[in-house]
Amino acid sequence: MGSPPKMEGRTIYYHVAEDNGDVDDENVQGYSLTFKGNGVEQLTRKFEEETGLEGVIVCTRSPLNGKLYPLRLQLPPNNVTMQVVLVLPSSKGESTSCQMFFFSSTVLVLLHILMNLTVLYGEFIKLFLLKFRI
Repeated sequence: MGSPPKMEGRTIYYHVAEDNGDVDDENVQGYSLTFKGNGVEQLTRKFEEETGLEGVIVCTRSPLNGKLYPLRLQLPPNNVTMQVVLVLPSSKGESTSCQMFFFSSTVLVLLHILMNLTVLYGEFIKLFLLKFRI
């Protein structure tokens, strides 16, 4: 007799936010899928394939204030079971905080990249001027 086969990946239970941003009874288990990766980008693609929805934002509810926040970069370690809410960019209402946080943090990342490029561009100009003694 062998031991039961080990499940690969993690179970993720999810709800899809309504167009008005409301989430149906989250106390009900909702849909589920098994996910084998650790990246949020991979998980987002998996949800888009699974649901047929495009541009979803994968959010989790904060245990501190109950608000939705987007998942970033990596999922929690050890393949722990998760509960998430899929929010569409067009959703309004409660899920708007998730979208605003997602988009504002994305803008901050883009601004940071732009600032770094500006610094690099300035250094390039200095080197160019020095090299050609302009």
